[in-house]
Amino acid sequence: MRIEEKFKFFFEHMVDMVFLVEWKDNEFWYTYVNSSAQQKLAVVLIGRKLEDVLPQVTYDLLHKHYSVCVQKRESISYSDLNLFVPDMPASETTLTPIEDDGRIFVLAITKNVNELKKKAEDYLFLNSLVANTVDAMLVIDTNGTILKINDAFQKQFGWTTPEMIGQHWEEFQFTPMELKAQSDETILLLKNQKTTQPLETVRLTNNGQSIHTSVSYSPILDKDQQVVAISMIYRNIQHLRELEAKLAESKEAYKSLFSYHKNAILMVNSKGYITNVNEACETLTGYKKELIIGIDFVQYVQQKLQLPIDPLQKAFEGLVNSYEVEVPHASGNILFFYVTHVPIIIKGKVTGVYLIAQDITEKRKMELALKDSEEKFRLITEHSSDLIKVINKCGNISYVSPSYRNFMGAKYKILEGQQLTYGVHELDHPLLLESIHKLRTNEMKSIQIEYRYLNQEKEEVWVEVNASSIAGEGELDHIVLTGRIISERKELQELLTYQAYHDSLTGLPNRRLLEQSLDTAIESASKNNEKLALLFLDCDNFKQINDTYGHDMGDLLLVELAQRLSTCVRSEGTVSRLGGDEFVVLVKRAENYEHITRVADRIQTTLQQPYIIEGELIEATSSIGISIYPDNGTTIKQLFRKADQALYQVKNNGRNDYQFYS
Repeated sequence: MRIEEKFKFFFEHMVDMVFLVEWKDNEFWYTYVNSSAQQKLAVVLIGRKLEDVLPQVTYDLLHKHYSVCVQKRESISYSDLNLFVPDMPASETTLTPIEDDGRIFVLAITKNVNELKKKAEDYLFLNSLVANTVDAMLVIDTNGTILKINDAFQKQFGWTTPEMIGQHWEEFQFTPMELKAQSDETILLLKNQKTTQPLETVRLTNNGQSIHTSVSYSPILDKDQQVVAISMIYRNIQHLRELEAKLAESKEAYKSLFSYHKNAILMVNSKGYITNVNEACETLTGYKKELIIGIDFVQYVQQKLQLPIDPLQKAFEGLVNSYEVEVPHASGNILFFYVTHVPIIIKGKVTGVYLIAQDITEKRKMELALKDSEEKFRLITEHSSDLIKVINKCGNISYVSPSYRNFMGAKYKILEGQQLTYGVHELDHPLLLESIHKLRTNEMKSIQIEYRYLNQEKEEVWVEVNASSIAGEGELDHIVLTGRIISERKELQELLTYQAYHDSLTGLPNRRLLEQSLDTAIESASKNNEKLALLFLDCDNFKQINDTYGHDMGDLLLVELAQRLSTCVRSEGTVSRLGGDEFVVLVKRAENYEHITRVADRIQTTLQQPYIIEGELIEATSSIGISIYPDNGTTIKQLFRKADQALYQVKNNGRNDYQFYS
């Protein structure tokens, strides 16, 4: 009986695939295949060479194994699991050399091991997930023995794998004593297959430092759905707690400014209702806070104040505007207020309006007295803190009040007889001259302007002036300018504006200003068919630097990092700080990817240099994620997300590098 017939007798009905291959003329030839192999491959094999039937890659692999089997005259086994290739089955093959009547054969039996493939894929997937997650992970069995910790756990809490694996988890001072009962209760629930919610709590590092963490618990079940282990995932939220503390401090500062300001301050919401007032508002108007809150301000303006325009509407359009108005006191007396409407802008949208009302009743009384009598006018102005100046019909200064002594010095009277622009900052001459012209031509009866004086030390002094024309015998006689020094208010407005758009630690633009700049840059790049780049970076291991040297040193490091960034980026881009150790470099008009690479290389080289802070040498590196407009996104949100994902990839690859989003 020929060998092919023998093997057909034994293997024809076997489920596994069976091949009998002959080695002759330095080639492998199929001499027999069973029905299972023939059905699965659906190709005629018998009498054909392997290289004529198989794809080149498959042939190379089989030829290598078959050749070893023939040369060594011994059985060998090999497997091909085809991991993570959905359409390819997993197999395990045994090759056995056979000599028959001077001929050399190889018997190949191939088994399907798809179940092993699935288990291997599941294991590799879970192992990769545990190893590469940025959150700390701890796995214990139902007896509390530690089975696994990942790299993130070691970095976050300080214990190493050799120290912990195989030990009971309660042997480590990981959970504060006051929280141990809570932790034990949670573990008991999980053992009983009860669900638990993520928990914000405190855990300890191996040096006893407390860390605010968010903990998620999950039971691990066997094939019989029995709990065999418990996984715990810890996310460090320490920075969130620190941000909350800073936010509370900022709110206290705002509350102090609001509550103790000498002017009345009212807050109006987007629907026009008054939602809050300060103590000065109660004092000045005589009305209790409870009576004012809830008033429809728009309706009040229309019915009580009878203003020719709606100043609140201008504020909701994002414009600061001011006006004078008469308001009845609770006692019935009429008060005069100078009111400024300041829009409350949050994330680029007007959500409400601040009304800042200064009591100018006395000033208005003075202005009215001026019209009655020159003598009374001089008597009042001599004792007024307001800046009062009279311009005659020729445009010369005919009178200045003694209050000008406050910034012009003892020789303030030198102003009298001079041109009306004397002492005024040169850049504000056109504004003043235009305003006076409107009064002279009766285009306006009164006008309010802000401009700068130069005092005797040549320093700028901001003043706010109300100018009114006074007619004598039917024609313009003179113009009265009543003003007050507002340098402090200007500085406060500038400071508040600066603080709203800049980081308090580094002085860099903050997220709000960055998003505005990025929005403008995207619009420009779209019109001009240009590219721009968003480089999202942070300081590697910044928490460790804070832990080692303290938060004050960490802040100084961030300041130095910000200065280095600004220096090396120069005019090519804009540097912003988002918070913590996160910074963004916006490069406008990016020429190409090589251009961005040069910028990123320069930043990396600069930031890799050691820092000397308070005499301490600190090594710190940075990781950068890069997104490109319009390649990676056309909106602010898309560019931020893609840059953050690229940064995440850099972190996973070992930090101290940069990565374009791909």
